[in-house]
Amino acid sequence: MYSNDKEQEKKDLFIFDDIIEKSLFTRKQISIIYNKLNGVKIDESISSGAYYRQVKQCRNKIYSLLYTILLFKILKIIDDKTFGIIESIVEKLYSLSQEGNNHIDDPLPQDVINVIDKIIKKTLNI
Repeated sequence: MYSNDKEQEKKDLFIFDDIIEKSLFTRKQISIIYNKLNGVKIDESISSGAYYRQVKQCRNKIYSLLYTILLFKILKIIDDKTFGIIESIVEKLYSLSQEGNNHIDDPLPQDVINVIDKIIKKTLNI
């Protein structure tokens, strides 16, 4: 989701930070998950025991999240349309963050966040 353009990178980070803030995961947990999936070496600023405890917490949280999604699908709290909307949001965010994609009419980060919030609130069935 990152670009070499510093201004674009600031926009990406602002949006990314907001998404993390509204998620069930902390910034540190997201970092651990991302680094683990991408084969990045263990953060040397923490002990290996603390690191592996955090990895286990992340794994358990993801496990619970997937069961929650399964439950929500069974109970029709989340439907296929909602997954389609989420996928569209992801594709648009990816598109906005790509290098060389600096269009004059690119939305401001706060505008993007506001639109995402509106879409997600609108798709809630409760």
